[in-house]
Amino acid sequence: MNLTRRGDAAERKRGLPGRMFFFLLLFGLTIGVMSTRAMADGGATGEIYLNGQSGNDAKDGKTKANAVKTFARAKELAAADQTIKTIWVSGTTGVSGEVSLSGTKAVLKREQDFKGNLLSVDNKSSFKDITIDGNQVNANATASLVRVSGQLDIKEGTLIQNNKLTQLGYFQAMGGGIDVESGTVNMTGGSIRNNSANFGGGVFVNYGSFHFSGGTIEENHAVSGTEPGEGGFASGGGICVFDGASLELTDKAVIRNNVSDELGGGISVGTGVASNGSDKLNMTGGSVLGNSAGSAGGGIYVQAGPIGKQGVATISAGEIKDNKMTAGGRGNNSFGGAGIYVNGYPSIYTGFQNGELHLTDALVTENTAKLEGGGYAGCPSSETHIYVNDGAAFYANSAKGGREIYILASNDYGVHSGNPRYTIANTMLGAVPYRWQYDDGTEVPLSKLDGQLDAAKGESLSLNTKERGNADTMARARVRITGNSSATRGGGIGSNGTVFIGTEEKTSVSAEKKWNDHNSASRPHQVQLELYRLDSDGKETYIGYQLIQADASGQWKTTFNNLLKLDPQGKPYRYSIKERNVEGYVSQLSGTQESGYIITNSSTRTVLVKKTWVGPEGSSVRVRLYANGVEQDSVLLNAANNWRHEFTNLPCYKSDNGSEILYTISEDKVEGYQTAISGDAEKGFEITNTKDTPNTPNEPKTPPEQPKKPIPSVKTGDQADFLLFGAMILIAAAGMAGLTYGKKRNR
Repeated sequence: MNLTRRGDAAERKRGLPGRMFFFLLLFGLTIGVMSTRAMADGGATGEIYLNGQSGNDAKDGKTKANAVKTFARAKELAAADQTIKTIWVSGTTGVSGEVSLSGTKAVLKREQDFKGNLLSVDNKSSFKDITIDGNQVNANATASLVRVSGQLDIKEGTLIQNNKLTQLGYFQAMGGGIDVESGTVNMTGGSIRNNSANFGGGVFVNYGSFHFSGGTIEENHAVSGTEPGEGGFASGGGICVFDGASLELTDKAVIRNNVSDELGGGISVGTGVASNGSDKLNMTGGSVLGNSAGSAGGGIYVQAGPIGKQGVATISAGEIKDNKMTAGGRGNNSFGGAGIYVNGYPSIYTGFQNGELHLTDALVTENTAKLEGGGYAGCPSSETHIYVNDGAAFYANSAKGGREIYILASNDYGVHSGNPRYTIANTMLGAVPYRWQYDDGTEVPLSKLDGQLDAAKGESLSLNTKERGNADTMARARVRITGNSSATRGGGIGSNGTVFIGTEEKTSVSAEKKWNDHNSASRPHQVQLELYRLDSDGKETYIGYQLIQADASGQWKTTFNNLLKLDPQGKPYRYSIKERNVEGYVSQLSGTQESGYIITNSSTRTVLVKKTWVGPEGSSVRVRLYANGVEQDSVLLNAANNWRHEFTNLPCYKSDNGSEILYTISEDKVEGYQTAISGDAEKGFEITNTKDTPNTPNEPKTPPEQPKKPIPSVKTGDQADFLLFGAMILIAAAGMAGLTYGKKRNR
């Protein structure tokens, strides 16, 4: 019996674990059933619901039907329960004051059946340490994540992301992340990313303002809408401002890697349609990096509009880098502008006005265009003004033609055909002269840097430079437009609108040409004048040359415009001019920079002088040239120059009264030679040097015989009388000789 009782106890002891296992299994099944029922009722662990329209803060928020009404209550619940990871927003919720999820592990997220705005700011609010997510994988949104009609400050730790607008009709998809309607947004930190809309993939600003000084707007997408034509053009992958709105970009703000199917990959100032107010971008800092557009403005697009309602971009600092215009859109991309594009209306639309770009202190380098205009390209309806003061430095850009600047006049662009006006600086930022060249390498006259191209003649302007910026260029360049790439034209900047780069400088130098040639038929029809800049230390720098010719009244006048006034130290530059050689003329410069320079050209002659020696040659001779008795020049003649020389470029006439100048020569005294000069200035002078003959001493003479008695002269009348007289003398002499002989014999 005892054995039996011990056996029963042992058996009971062995069955205890089995019963415990059964109990635990039954408990788990019960909990599972309860959880299943709870989920069937719409609730789930780790999440709560927020609905600012129909919610009730008295409820627990654990189900969609029991959603709370205010953000404050939702945060309170999430803070109390750290397992809550998601606050599902199922109805637009108004917020004010500080909106933060600090102290929780939750994010705000679009409930999959809700299509409207998640948050609405009608008064004043600030976002910090909060994630607002559009749940684009599961939700089909028709409105932005945040709508602002009051003031919103976006601070560090804010993340507004993943919202995709799917209803793409006319003005139906605006602002994937934020839609500003007559409100103000100040963004100093955080990120707006991976959102999409038709206008403003990241942010759309309508009748409001967006001040962006810190944080990032990145990887957003402006997609083409269903509206035909420009009304459906995607505008502003990162930000789009419209209807009198403004964007201020400064400090450490970054807009990067956004995409627009059509206009403004990073920023679009306006949309594809006319605005009801002047849209403005004021960029004093920040970066626009790696964005792309299908038709125009990979980095920034500026739209035209009705008079006074056009887009205006003013850029004085910041970086616009590595943006692209892909030519993949359906809009016109001929002058696409990878860094910046400015749109315009042709002159036939009198009620409209070009978009405007005002750019200062810019470095435009290492940009690329597949066709023309690596740095800048202007279409036929454009207007371009690039000044030397606070202007730009264009160099080291790449294109098939006009590597730095290209402007086209044409009648082949429909309503955008035209005759573009332009002014191009002769000196880049940093005071480096461009010394512009055409595509074939020939020098561009300075006078060709200001004017209007003729479409009827198919004119274009292609400018290239071999110059590079200096240290001062880099120090002054507050805007950097580099590394941008266009599949057509305008790697750095493209435009069929109006562009102002720098500020207009009033410094100019005038020149007048006068002729002192008695209206010679050999006078040229035009002359080249060179412009030189004189630094405060006296250094002379060649700027370029300009053509001068007679106007309709016969006056030869020209003006060198758009000249840099001050050097990098703030000291005024001085300018001077020189004339390139005019064959057959000599020039004389008079006047000053203030009064204007006068160049008088006198026709010239050449005076030849050569030397001949009679006797041994000397070693050398100094010959002097005189004009109206005043010495002008001299030359040393010797065997090395073959004893001859030409005095060239001698003016024929006096500059004061036009009278002819008489040229003469003289020779310095050559000892032991007599000098004789023959010829004249017209035929040439010949100098003959003859060796002096030495004086020979006289030998002593025999004393003269005493004169004999004169024989009376016989007067003769002819030659016969003279012969008779001679015969008589001979006979007399013979008689005397006979007498003498006779006396000797008689002795």
